[in-house]
Amino acid sequence: MNRKIIAAIIMSSCLLGSALASDNRTAPNVFSSGSTISSSKMNENFNFLASEMREKSVYCDNGETISDAINAGYNSLTIYGSCSGEVGVSRMDPSPFGISYSDMPNKPISNLIITGGSSNGTDKITTPSGGFDFFIDDAYLQLSNLELVLGEKFYSGGGYVRFMDITISGGGITFARTTSGEIKNTTFNGEVSIRENSHITFNDSTLNSSLNLYRSGSAWLNNTAVTGGSNNSEALLLSMNSTIELSGTSVITHSREYSSVVTLTNNSSLNMNESSKLEAGSNVMPLNISRDSSAILSGNTMINSVDETAIRISRNSTLLINSNASVTSVPDKNDIYVDATSSLEIDGDSTSIGDVGCEGITSVVENNGNTSVSIGSSCNGYQNLMPNFIKITSGNCESNGHNNLLSPHECSQASGGMVSSVSGVANYINITGCYYNPNTTGSGQPARWYFNSDVSQETLGNEFEAWCRQ
Repeated sequence: MNRKIIAAIIMSSCLLGSALASDNRTAPNVFSSGSTISSSKMNENFNFLASEMREKSVYCDNGETISDAINAGYNSLTIYGSCSGEVGVSRMDPSPFGISYSDMPNKPISNLIITGGSSNGTDKITTPSGGFDFFIDDAYLQLSNLELVLGEKFYSGGGYVRFMDITISGGGITFARTTSGEIKNTTFNGEVSIRENSHITFNDSTLNSSLNLYRSGSAWLNNTAVTGGSNNSEALLLSMNSTIELSGTSVITHSREYSSVVTLTNNSSLNMNESSKLEAGSNVMPLNISRDSSAILSGNTMINSVDETAIRISRNSTLLINSNASVTSVPDKNDIYVDATSSLEIDGDSTSIGDVGCEGITSVVENNGNTSVSIGSSCNGYQNLMPNFIKITSGNCESNGHNNLLSPHECSQASGGMVSSVSGVANYINITGCYYNPNTTGSGQPARWYFNSDVSQETLGNEFEAWCRQ
């Protein structure tokens, strides 16, 4: 398809209220001067013009074409054999863009159904290379029981698509500009993109390359597999306010080294439920959540890593894990890593997680009842880095298996009272660390604590108290 037509398709997709083309249907019976007109032929013409769906069988191996059938006014085609050529499903009037109808793949058409006539799905449509060789512009397209071989790209700019029992190979597919669609029992062998408020549902399907969602694209995958491609950094990439739900037995896998199975970025979100899975090959991270993005794992979901951290949460992102979700990695790696700006919430004891590591004291990990997870000491803010003070009334810190406090400030933190430093001062009992001497409290004076940094391990006397570090 030439560049001028491609530009017109893109431009028309951006315009509201574009002109609709006139009905270019050709009646089945054409009369010329001197012909005998019968009522049956006239009724056939009237019925044809009045019908919404106009059916026709197209025998491509006998020289018939899809474009000829569309140009004749048919919009429900059953094809047989191997068909070739560009296909356009559009109501666009090309004249404002300096293009004539003869430059288009076929006449304007607002809805098109193409079904393979053979029971085994071997009927085929092959498009040439160059541009959008199969395109939809604000129209309806249904394909079933056939093979689609793309020379370049499939582009849908608005409208509705429905695919069932087909195999798509060759170029990639783009669903854009609020396209909606249902896809079932379909295999994609090229990259699939969903963008610009488009929403596609996949049931019982297979994507043998990457799936990309961006600019508020959304998808629902049920019992669907995405394997990723050898040249893709991710099997599933969501960016710029995009969302996806994985349910049933959906599984996302990727084996390209130093990549991720799933990446969420720029305020995107993932919801995994039922028995969906993320599985990574060697040197591949299963789930990377970044830049204000979020994920929820519930049901019996599983995220498995061979030799990398299973989940990384970074740059103001969040993760909620509940129900029977399972996250596994290797012993020398954290199952989940939370950076200093992000948070993790774990709900329920049935969730299976080994350990959680954190970048800094501002990493937040909320554990609501899980008894098996090991949470790193740097998680959950400054309170976990504060010393754990304990009071003793006999012996000394060392003999009680504790450590001495290290400064008057720590002594004040532990005792909550006023502290005097007595290091090197004569006539004071030389108990090392933070201690209380009841004999130095005068009438009406508050209890006073003392800090002694001199190395001495005298034991506490009667009514003496001391603070230590566990």
